[in-house]
Amino acid sequence: MTDPDAPELETPAETDAPARRSGPPLVSLLAIALSIAALLVSVFEVSAIRDETRFQVWPFISVGTGYSGEGYRIGVVNKGVGPAKIRRIEFFWDGQPVTAERQSDVLNELVRRAVGDDDAFDYSVYRMSDPEGGVMSADEATNLFAVEWTDTTRRLADAWGSKLFVTVCYCSVYDDCWLAELNGGEPEPVAACPVGAR
Repeated sequence: MTDPDAPELETPAETDAPARRSGPPLVSLLAIALSIAALLVSVFEVSAIRDETRFQVWPFISVGTGYSGEGYRIGVVNKGVGPAKIRRIEFFWDGQPVTAERQSDVLNELVRRAVGDDDAFDYSVYRMSDPEGGVMSADEATNLFAVEWTDTTRRLADAWGSKLFVTVCYCSVYDDCWLAELNGGEPEPVAACPVGAR
């Protein structure tokens, strides 16, 4: 029989109830903050390494004309430290593109426009190279067009000096691309080089 005057005891459920938490402990917050900081440092280091690696293989194409006692030329040189993938070479006459399947046909047409049909000459007289689709290593140079001096070729050089425009689109091994212009300055970065018929 129970005593009605005995004090009432707490039930085990009431005494074993878990304490309420007010939030994560300071150590957990600190661990999360350090993890985020480490992640940011890693991302920065990877970005810096990628940029350094890209700079170590950076090509720099320069397109220019040359005059000497031997004659006239349009040359391309890779002044950078890495290989340049030559994607597209385009020729313009008086602002309009000159196209043909082969570069020699383009040059023949440009010669004809400069000196006229009667004095036109072809690749039996001039020397040329077509690096489009190839790779130029660092410090490599080539002539797109070179010819010895005659009265006719002096006329050609004068006409080309005012009406001929050439662009070379090229990419690095990482497919970063630039557009270099005849007698231009710094090549301009582009998203990609144009594709299609010359």
